[in-house]
Parts: sequence; C-alpha cells; structure tokens
Amino acid sequence: MLLVRASVADVLVNPDASAPLVFKAEQNVLLELVDPAYVTTTPGWAKVRHRDGQMGYIRIQQVWGL
Repeated sequence: MLLVRASVADVLVNPDASAPLVFKAEQNVLLELVDPAYVTTTPGWAKVRHRDGQMGYIRIQQVWGL
C-alpha cells in the first residue's frame, strides 16, 4: 500500500505528465501498488489502484511507502 503525501495527487491514464486524468487522490488516501516491478521499469511513476477499483499512474514523489 502507498499513502498519498501530497495535498492532492493526480492519478493518470499513462505514466506521462500530459496523460489524461483518471482521478485525484487527496492526502492520506491509501492506494494499492499494482505492479511493484513497474517502479523500476518506468522511473518516477507507480501503477496504483484505488479501493473503488480505479487504476492509473502516480508520481512516486507524491506518495510514501515504496
């Protein structure tokens, strides 16, 4: 699990700052790390899932727990 540490973090469709938004996660929201290997293949991003099932990519510096 990862904890959002930014006041609001964008979760995007792709690991790209210009990708479409999936959802916004507020500070202290827990997100499931979907693919731990992805962190090493795409530096700076993590693939996450919200408890309601939405999935996307978040910048690593916006979360705690890796």
